[in-house]
Amino acid sequence: MEPAPSRGVAMGFDCCMSTETTSGEATATEAEHRFRAIIADSSLNAAETCFDEGRLAGILLEECGLAGTLHRLPTEKDDTFRFATAEGDFTVKVSSSFERPDLIDLQTQVMAHVALDGRVPVPQLRAALDGRFTLDVGAGLGVYPRILRVMSYLPGAPQGDAHPSDVQLAQIGRMVARLSCTLADMRHPAEDRLLFWDLRQLGGLRPLLDVCGESTRELARQAFDEFDAVVAPIARSLPKQLLHNDANNFNLLVDEDDPQYVTGVIDFGDCVRTWVAADVSVAFGSQLSRLDDPWNRGLALLGGYLGERTLSNDELRAVAVLGPARPCAAHPRPGVEHSRES
Repeated sequence: MEPAPSRGVAMGFDCCMSTETTSGEATATEAEHRFRAIIADSSLNAAETCFDEGRLAGILLEECGLAGTLHRLPTEKDDTFRFATAEGDFTVKVSSSFERPDLIDLQTQVMAHVALDGRVPVPQLRAALDGRFTLDVGAGLGVYPRILRVMSYLPGAPQGDAHPSDVQLAQIGRMVARLSCTLADMRHPAEDRLLFWDLRQLGGLRPLLDVCGESTRELARQAFDEFDAVVAPIARSLPKQLLHNDANNFNLLVDEDDPQYVTGVIDFGDCVRTWVAADVSVAFGSQLSRLDDPWNRGLALLGGYLGERTLSNDELRAVAVLGPARPCAAHPRPGVEHSRES
């Protein structure tokens, strides 16, 4: 019998990093332990088997009363499907068995909190027939159960496939700010997770220079130097809260014909308690380009953001460094096509 196909990033890093410190402030042993913990919590070394679609269809019919056609979407860690049914389309996600259940609960609770607030369009969770929003669907290669969730499939196309005007970029900025404000009063036991893509960790990512390509190594080195010089000295003054932390241009859905432009914010897998400046830096950095005026798109988005939420001078200084540095933190995501995950 052939083994089931596997999915996941399985990076196998052999370097170290610390958090909220410059690289020289932690001993090599401390940094390595922290690095290994971050890799584990981020499931970067996990290679999970693909969840069988026939089995999944049976579970969806029995537990949720839903029948339809599953279409697998390319993702990093979990198994994600677009599910076409007579009731409409849904997104179905089955978590990796390398991902802790409390992190799945973090994502689920954040989505429910934002949906209840109503200011930001996010996927609506659909309960199973017995009222549960998460279902244990068995074991995988890791130590945790695989967890099934069903949620609404939002309209719109990924913003990365669009060509927004400055006005539309400002609308994106306002939506990112509203999302952060919506989460300002929320807490969760797993919010202080260790996460590779939390830009607070950037100061410890310098060892990744060893695996950067020649074309990006010097830019990455500059980003690390600027982080150490500008952000590290003010790190303790930067406000933190629970945040979405991944408003890149493929996790924002847009519609040219919708007055609000942004029709959805998806993929809550990187939720974490981090700097407010780090959260907006993800959106800001995703808009930077190599055109004649590379800052124009990012500044248009930031202008919209600032119309909804004020940032301190220290936070603005941090954004100016963290935004352009975002690709350094995104480096360990090879071979994953961009597609909407919910």
